[in-house]
Amino acid sequence: MCQIHPTDFNRFKVEDQWNEAIVDMEHSSCSCREWDLDDLSCIHAIAAATLKGMPINVLCSDFFTIGWMKQAYAMAVNPIPNPKAWDLSDDVLNRVVLPWKKKHFTGRPKKNHKLQFGRNESNKHVGIVGIRDTIKKVVQTHPVPQRIWQKNHIVIVCAIKKDITSLSARQHIKHSTPV
Repeated sequence: MCQIHPTDFNRFKVEDQWNEAIVDMEHSSCSCREWDLDDLSCIHAIAAATLKGMPINVLCSDFFTIGWMKQAYAMAVNPIPNPKAWDLSDDVLNRVVLPWKKKHFTGRPKKNHKLQFGRNESNKHVGIVGIRDTIKKVVQTHPVPQRIWQKNHIVIVCAIKKDITSLSARQHIKHSTPV
């Protein structure tokens, strides 16, 4: 919602939610510079024209009217004749145009990105079940001494080193018995 304060007959101070601007209807300009640069009326100019009782369509440049659009496309566009009938100079006919040189790298192309821990190949988050499966796979590939496996012990998978550490292993390693 805009608040409009007329300063004189052709100048207005327009305040909207974000900023305020001075609109000069006589010179078709606004201090926000949108109307000056685009020749399309800004929100401040539309608000001032509405208060003044002017029609809004006179605020934009003539280049944006239907009359100018019709005038721009009024000229006929002739079709292009058959390419065999073109009259080309010898310089153009003898010119050889080669495609650009594209570098081909040897070896298998690299993946676009490396998968983060907790994501699968389709780049979706893996739920807690998927993380448990990952932990089981890592546990199966990296044997761990039996004495650190206890009922309430926690296993953390380090995605960088692919290593298993136990939070409770350091505390219970001396006190635990093999299972």
